[in-house]
Amino acid sequence: MKIEKINDRQIRCTLTRNDLASRQIDLTELAYGTEKSRQLFQEMMEQANEEVGFDVEDSPLIVEAIPLSTDSLMLVITKADNPDELDPRFAKFAPVSASDAFNQTAFPTIAPSTLEEASPQEAASGNVIRIFRFSSLDEVTGAARMLEDVYFGINSLYKDPDYHDYYLAVSKSGHSLDEFNRTCNILSEYAVRVSGEMAVDGFMSEHFDVIVENQAVQVMSQL
Repeated sequence: MKIEKINDRQIRCTLTRNDLASRQIDLTELAYGTEKSRQLFQEMMEQANEEVGFDVEDSPLIVEAIPLSTDSLMLVITKADNPDELDPRFAKFAPVSASDAFNQTAFPTIAPSTLEEASPQEAASGNVIRIFRFSSLDEVTGAARMLEDVYFGINSLYKDPDYHDYYLAVSKSGHSLDEFNRTCNILSEYAVRVSGEMAVDGFMSEHFDVIVENQAVQVMSQL
């Protein structure tokens, strides 16, 4: 179990298959607030307090679950100072107390399909978009350099003004499925893949700052 502090209000916790197996917890149990999952969450909060000084006290919490692979899961845990004024991107994650953070509402299941490669059926239904979250601009630059001779599609880079993460939205554009999936695999080595729902109806351009529009990889690879 790996704990990382993002800022004073937010941490990341990465759970591996071994973390769950050693506690006899199945991944699907985490969505239903079982006793074992609540014990795991309490252990996580104690470790976060000891290692990075993340003290939840009685703060309401937002728990976002992001599957990294079939073997690991990332939890982004945020203290909500004012539950009535949550960031819109957390609208579907209800604020809860630390003791109840693993109930079904606060920690919804995420279908394994969110990590699948783009399929011919998906491509046929329209342009495919994947979104990746980076913790620093240096990580974005490193990934862009790796893609310099690989990817030429339309892509934009955004910054979350509140949490200071960077989001790269890449589209399939004129690439083949194999080329686009290769691009996404490279990006996965530098960033965390997040839900494509963030791209719906211009969510990112409305709520985040636009850093580079349409040619982010091309521009960042030259830095």
